[in-house]
Amino acid sequence: MFFSVQPKALDTYADDCCEVVSDASKKAVAYTAHTTPDDSGGALMQRLVVAMNDVQPAAEEMFQHLKRITHRSAVELTGAAHYYRTTDRVVAEAQDALLAHLNGNQAATD
Repeated sequence: MFFSVQPKALDTYADDCCEVVSDASKKAVAYTAHTTPDDSGGALMQRLVVAMNDVQPAAEEMFQHLKRITHRSAVELTGAAHYYRTTDRVVAEAQDALLAHLNGNQAATD
């Protein structure tokens, strides 16, 4: 089975992951800023405040988790792109050397 890795595509995907991390940070800040209602209202508003206080830590943790896994993905994708660039170069150099050696031996027998 044959497959081809395109390091540039890995780099692009890593960049996309970094954008997700940035967006998640902005959303977390915006969410936190807008989930602290004033509890000076009636009983309904007080129940809403209690519910929001229960949900807010879970939402903040979800954004933190999203940032952590997406950042790790970006790091791994960048590393994979570097690995494939290096590996492809090393393999190509070895094949070129082998072909040069084989061509040199064939020229000596001609």
